[in-house]
Amino acid sequence: PHFFRKIRKWIGELLHCAMCMGFWVGMGAGHFWLSPTQNIFIDGILGSAFSWLLYTNLWTKNIVQNEGG
Repeated sequence: PHFFRKIRKWIGELLHCAMCMGFWVGMGAGHFWLSPTQNIFIDGILGSAFSWLLYTNLWTKNIVQNEGG
């Protein structure tokens, strides 16, 4: 049980924001599936940027919808 708590905390630190999640998913996808750049670090940066763009786009649409009533 103590080991799982440590792992859960560690994973939570890696995935605590949209950009962090996008970075690790981009690196994983670049390593295991398809790498558009042949460099997993750049894939992570691209994943982070895509995640940030998606997050901000959805966040602003949610704000506009909530203000519109």
